[in-house]
Amino acid sequence: MPNNKVIIFSFMFLSICFSNDNILLEEIEVSTHRLSAKQTQINSDKIRSSLISTQKDLVKNQVGVSITDGGRSGVNGFTIRGVDKDRVSVKVDGIEAAQSFVPTFHQKQGFISGARGGTEIENLSNIHIYKGANSLNSGNGALGGAVFMQTKSAHDFVESGKITGFYSKTAYSSKNSEFRQVLGSGFIYNGFEGLFQYTRRVGSELKNYYNGKIDDLDICGKDIANKDYNKYCGAGRILPDPTSYRTKSYLTKFGYRFGDDSFINLFYEKQSIDSLIEEKSFPASRNQTFTIDKTPYKRYGVSYEYMPSDSFLEELKVQFSKQVINQIYNQNSCVFRNCNNQDSKFERSTNIKQDKSQIDLNLNTIDLPICSSYHSFYFGLGFGRDNFKNSGFWSELIKNKREIRLDDANGKKLIKDENGIPILVPSIKGKLGIEKTTGWFSKELLTLDGKILKLPWFAMDGKVYVLDGNFIYTRPIRTDNYYIYLKEYIQLNDRLSGILGIRYDKIKHNLKTSSKLGAATGELAKETTKSIWNMQDHKAYSNFSYNTGLKYEIFDDTFLEYSFNTAFRAPKIQESFVEFIQGTKHFKSNFDLKTEKAFNHEIELSSDFKYGAFSLLAFYTKYKNFIDYSVSNIVEKVEEFDFNTLETVWRDKVIGTRYQYQNINSAHIKGLELNARIGTEDGLFGVFMASYQKGSKNDGSSLMGVSPLTFAAGVGYNDRQFSILLSAKYQKSKNPKDAMYFLNDNSGVSKKEDIKLESYPMLSNSFLVFDFMAEYRMSDNFKLNAGIFNIFDKKYITWDSIREAKENGSMSFIAKQENHEGSGWQRLTSPGRNFALSFEVKF
Repeated sequence: MPNNKVIIFSFMFLSICFSNDNILLEEIEVSTHRLSAKQTQINSDKIRSSLISTQKDLVKNQVGVSITDGGRSGVNGFTIRGVDKDRVSVKVDGIEAAQSFVPTFHQKQGFISGARGGTEIENLSNIHIYKGANSLNSGNGALGGAVFMQTKSAHDFVESGKITGFYSKTAYSSKNSEFRQVLGSGFIYNGFEGLFQYTRRVGSELKNYYNGKIDDLDICGKDIANKDYNKYCGAGRILPDPTSYRTKSYLTKFGYRFGDDSFINLFYEKQSIDSLIEEKSFPASRNQTFTIDKTPYKRYGVSYEYMPSDSFLEELKVQFSKQVINQIYNQNSCVFRNCNNQDSKFERSTNIKQDKSQIDLNLNTIDLPICSSYHSFYFGLGFGRDNFKNSGFWSELIKNKREIRLDDANGKKLIKDENGIPILVPSIKGKLGIEKTTGWFSKELLTLDGKILKLPWFAMDGKVYVLDGNFIYTRPIRTDNYYIYLKEYIQLNDRLSGILGIRYDKIKHNLKTSSKLGAATGELAKETTKSIWNMQDHKAYSNFSYNTGLKYEIFDDTFLEYSFNTAFRAPKIQESFVEFIQGTKHFKSNFDLKTEKAFNHEIELSSDFKYGAFSLLAFYTKYKNFIDYSVSNIVEKVEEFDFNTLETVWRDKVIGTRYQYQNINSAHIKGLELNARIGTEDGLFGVFMASYQKGSKNDGSSLMGVSPLTFAAGVGYNDRQFSILLSAKYQKSKNPKDAMYFLNDNSGVSKKEDIKLESYPMLSNSFLVFDFMAEYRMSDNFKLNAGIFNIFDKKYITWDSIREAKENGSMSFIAKQENHEGSGWQRLTSPGRNFALSFEVKF
């Protein structure tokens, strides 16, 4: 590693003095805005004209980038270059989105969502999507790429030369019956500037192809004899689960400019998301299940910008920011056909809280003439602290719950926090008749006011804990993040330029104490709790990232560029520190995981000409220490009587299944991407994009995030009053050879062959869909947008919708229906023909 640093800095030094002094600075500025296949920029005008209302809409007409589903509600980040979720960095105003936390064993069962989330789309002014590994710019997590979101400023509301501005948008989308209202205003006066925007949404589940073609029936858990029961209930359901949601969002900023070169800004963003879901797709034994998901979050902070006009320094920015995200999942269920029986009902609540504070300093210089060449430098450093807490309550974990008075059992008090989740108060008053050492009794007879209560309890380190259904997946964790980077842009002559950069990151985890225990009962709870508490208290990771590239102008406005970038991702909490036992299934932590690394090579040919531009990109990325979910059998020697020999013998017997995240040696992806546009002076234009990817892991399984061959095209017209666009998107069917994964049959036979490499149980077919959008600008102040999507009502399922859902459930429970030609997979179909409208007022 030290040798690599010497080489890079030596190159940086030598590049200063070996160059031509013919520098065309104007071309440097122009080149930064050229069409590129590796990045996409979406501004607020594009959000309006394309009727974008969700993160999925952001990338609907893009290629090489998609959205990952996050379970029963929400999304779980972006998919780029075959990887997704936390392997693609997502930042809002420089703050990384929440870490996804959805233990695989619960994702399959649908207990929690754990989505990363993002921000209110209406609050955004710009979105930049960068494809390809690049931790130099984004730090931890940018293996496949990075997405930078920037919220609005006062200038998005106030037109040039005015003091105040007002903005309103009223919108409706039929695909989810969503009504959306946006109200905002801003001002710029005498150095002061500010804004306030409020957004409210009310909607339902995202409809699929069958919504509107068949009516849902209220028979789940009630009318098992109905001939269409499997069509509407359980794993064979073909309609999405009924959902209603409400969101409220507030964005406010207030700043002051000191002269022409200094600006201080306060910002605050808050959103609440409440979803009510009837999970009709749950299997028959739990067919009446309702969930209430809440995701309140807030971001706030202060920033200072210094932009001198007569200095080598172009810009300096210091920002302190804080982000608090709660993910609350409440589930109420009853056993099939026993919903009137109080004993058959049970409640599950999970709360995941992520509290992040960070301070960042970034600066960059103007183009500095050094040895007849021009150089601009970018420098940054920062520190962040994340606090992760989790808690859960499962009523079925309480033994003999009808005999326990939780409000006064031997002095124990059970209260609820502001989210309605029970909090364990572990102190037990009075005498238990035992010494407070480490011990375990699943039931203990306690006397209280002449009554005998059966109360599960656990003693550890001189303290006694009552088992009342509360648990944790892992201990509370504090994570400290440090980084520093230096990047240099070099214009060697009028045709040749380059970039060099290096970054260092340090990540330190500190595991804290908690009064809650592992989730299980009896001896299993003892095992889980000991595993959690026997973990090390500290774990640290460090990494150097590099970035280098050369760009050469072959002909006028035609460029050939090569770049090499690296990236890393430290193991996340659910991969390293989670312990859980459920029956014969053991979900094990792995403290020894290594950081994932990506090495990305790209060659890009781009050109601008009078009536258009194009960019053709070839890439190859290798992922090292790739973290993947491993499944293995737990084998134990047991003594059995052999009836053939009439003797007692010792034999291997499978007693369970072990699930654990592990590093595999490597994975790779390669591909081609094309982005082209043409246009005429009278307003006609056309766009065309294509993406081809192929990737796999070294164990023979596939990178499931690799999309099939995809094309997107559009033709349109734009003038001062009208804009229209007809777009089309084609995606090839998924090849079975590109969708291989390991399947464990859990048959109880202790053979290595039981872990099988098979093709995914469901593959996407090819599809071609058309959309039409139009904008009518009645005046400078009023705009009307309308769109018809999936014009020809095509029935299709995207590969991204399929890949997260295995046969026994993941995003949802999926199974073939009995006595019906369809299957639960049809629940994943995309919306049929749908429309959207918006009316915007701005003055």
